[in-house]
Formats: sequence, structure tokens, C-alpha cells
Amino acid sequence: MAALLAAGADADSTASEGGASALLVAAQRGHAAAARLLLDGGADAAYQDAAGRNALMLAAQAGSADLVALLLAAGVPWNALDQRAECAGDYAVAAGQAATAELLLQAGATCGRAARGQPGTVS
Repeated sequence: MAALLAAGADADSTASEGGASALLVAAQRGHAAAARLLLDGGADAAYQDAAGRNALMLAAQAGSADLVALLLAAGVPWNALDQRAECAGDYAVAAGQAATAELLLQAGATCGRAARGQPGTVS
């Protein structure tokens, strides 16, 4: 991947009809090293696919605390909403990812079931 980016590959290209960028795929799979390469290569950290999902939502769902921290540091907004009006905190809670939900709360997240203390909150 590093060689492709160095050769001028577009870090934001999408290959699927749902609009998933390479950064979203890396986040969904919990690949922090790949996400760092893509961000360093100019990938749009706040990019959202056709369903409104961003990398932070998918990393929170995957339970990758390192990747969540990386994406927060890169400026991905924790309060971005998908088309169902769910944020990264909702993704973490729905997937039972207590550590990533807590990390989002520590970063100041005020959206999502964990922040609202609603049913389904992980503890």
C-alpha cells in the first residue's frame, strides 16, 4: 500500500457501489497501520460512505481502540451521524465494544447510547 500511495495512488478512491473507501475498509477490519498509511497519504479522515458511515464508526464497531484513538487524533468527528442518526458511540455499544465506547466518552462524545445511558449501553 505504501508503494502505491508513493506512486500517486488516490488514497480516497472507492471501489464499491456503496462508496467504501480504503480507509473505511481498513477501519472496518481494525487495521490501524493501514489506516495510518492512508491518512498520511492524504485520505479524507471524515469521509462518509453512501450510508453515512465514517471510519470512526467502523473502528468503534470493530473494537479497535488504537484505531479509534488514531482517528480521533486525525480529526474525525465523534459526533458525525449516519443515515440512521447513529454516531460512533452507537456503533460501539451495538457491537458490545465497551472499551471503544469508553474511549469515545473520554474524548468528549455526547451522542450515542453510552452517553445517554439508554438501554443497550455496555458496562
